[in-house]
Amino acid sequence: MKKDIESPSKGEVREYRKKIVRNIINYAFPSFHSRYGWFSFILVSWLDPLMRLGYRKPLEEIDLYTMRESDRAAVLLNILDPFWDGVRASQADPSVPMPSLFSLLRKRFLITCQNLIIKETPSRPYSHNARIFSAMLKALAITCTLTIPIFVQQFLYWLQKDPQNTPFMSSGVGLAFCLFGLNVGGSVFDRTSEQLTRKISINFKTLLISAVYRKSLRLSPKASKVCVY
Repeated sequence: MKKDIESPSKGEVREYRKKIVRNIINYAFPSFHSRYGWFSFILVSWLDPLMRLGYRKPLEEIDLYTMRESDRAAVLLNILDPFWDGVRASQADPSVPMPSLFSLLRKRFLITCQNLIIKETPSRPYSHNARIFSAMLKALAITCTLTIPIFVQQFLYWLQKDPQNTPFMSSGVGLAFCLFGLNVGGSVFDRTSEQLTRKISINFKTLLISAVYRKSLRLSPKASKVCVY
């Protein structure tokens, strides 16, 4: 008989979630996360050293943060390899269906029902995590934005002292703190989601521009003599 699989403890689940979030941040901003913390990520203060250095002298390439290897154009181009292989196979054998470029890009860059992962693999990059996490943060930001008018109304009820319209919280300070927290939370969630989404869109644009550039080199007679494929 098969042994029963033990369910993970609360500590293991907590560490699992921490690793997921850490990998998402590493995907978005891998170069500074090892040196700066969460508040730096939220407040974008990780740019301060770069700004101070740029104030003292013109910035050079060596002064910038290192780019993640998987964000380089040469690496991103490998995403299209299955598509080109499918095109060649379809041209060689008409019975083989032509692959869908949109389907490939959708699986890589758009939100799909993928499981959250800890370890990055060629077939399951961290962008799966970033897409889902970005959508969750965007949903939280929208929730905070839609909840703010409710607390504003309750705060007005508290100021008017109308017996017919009593607020659900008797403390005006509590209502004020709730309003403050909703505004800050909505802004933080929205900006963080925007950063993650922008990172994915930059990779998407890099892939398309690099693919067009590579194709233009192959179409150039002069470039075809010096380029090795």
